[in-house]
Amino acid sequence: MPEPLIAITYFQVIIHPHYHAPSLRNDIALIILDAPFKLTENVGLACLPKERRQMDNNKCIATGWGKNSYKKETYQSILKKIELPIVSRDVCLRALQKARLGPFFNLHKSFICAGGEENKDTCKGDGGSPLMCPVVDQPGRYEQVGIVSWGLTCGIQNTPGVYVNIDLFRPWIDHVMKSQDFDTNVYKY
Repeated sequence: MPEPLIAITYFQVIIHPHYHAPSLRNDIALIILDAPFKLTENVGLACLPKERRQMDNNKCIATGWGKNSYKKETYQSILKKIELPIVSRDVCLRALQKARLGPFFNLHKSFICAGGEENKDTCKGDGGSPLMCPVVDQPGRYEQVGIVSWGLTCGIQNTPGVYVNIDLFRPWIDHVMKSQDFDTNVYKY
């Protein structure tokens, strides 16, 4: 007999103190659950990146539930995934300026970019989803380098999506985790 589904509730949401809603700068929060997840074949852990890690041009995987259409407020019933390259900061900035944001737009340091390939992107309804890259020399292990944050459009050639740069927030994440009496070694490799 299968195990009954257990409702997952959270205990606390800790929003980054410098989160700026209008620009989505520092678009990160930690959710403390009242009970741990049960790790299974389809529920696992991703490591967090080591600080100051170079990621340009890695082929990474983004996942998300996504909305069924722009008009409907329903989500996919199957988790989707897509392989995307990390895009260098300079290339991303130029692409965003050229696409719509103009020559004076500056990409905040709290963001990284991925994608920019036609018909390959995260989109509406994927916000908060992970961007994970394989850990070099450790097959089957991934590190979460980003969180889906925003984009100009979905799946347009030469227009990357914008993700929270988790690397930048490692000291804050470590500090919050330690202040909650959690072991920070569980997400290190």
